[in-house]
Amino acid sequence: MARQATGARGWRDGHGDGGRWNTGGWARRAGGQWGRVAEAEAFRTVHAAVDLGVKLFDTADASAAGVSEELVGKALRNRPDHVYIATKVGNFGRRQDAAPGYTSPLHVYLCCDASLGRLQIDAIDLYQCHIGDVQDPTFFLEAFERLVERGKIRAYGSPTDSLAVARAFNRDGKCATLQLNYSLLNRAPELPRTD
Repeated sequence: MARQATGARGWRDGHGDGGRWNTGGWARRAGGQWGRVAEAEAFRTVHAAVDLGVKLFDTADASAAGVSEELVGKALRNRPDHVYIATKVGNFGRRQDAAPGYTSPLHVYLCCDASLGRLQIDAIDLYQCHIGDVQDPTFFLEAFERLVERGKIRAYGSPTDSLAVARAFNRDGKCATLQLNYSLLNRAPELPRTD
């Protein structure tokens, strides 16, 4: 797996990650999107991924209404130093068909503390805003910087395909990552941008 430095923070990861979106099932609708994933199966999958060289495990507070974070935390409880955990904030209300309530840094702090508890860790390696179309990320950036200062997160970023959102998140040059919707099915990020 190719390795590269991630942002100014200096930690490194591989180009691929172990996305945990469906770990624990997706709780939005009865039965979940792909159905419930048994805890033992989730653990086997995570442990096999580590054995195969996956270095970054990406989840979110909205994934399976927090169950994904809990399972990732349990599976990686004794993780090696070279394995990183990323999670996201800001989409939980939308996943539950409720209006997003993220209007101040306080919401982000509370969600971070809840994620730390579910993951059973002291600091999140990468914390990302889960609202890919956020127009003004000012309070997210304020919260992320304060969380870095407090040692609760090591780096932050945004999953977005919007160049405007990417520029807004990196206006001070501290955004460590941008997570693009890129896969074998969606290769659009390879195309030249005209905006």
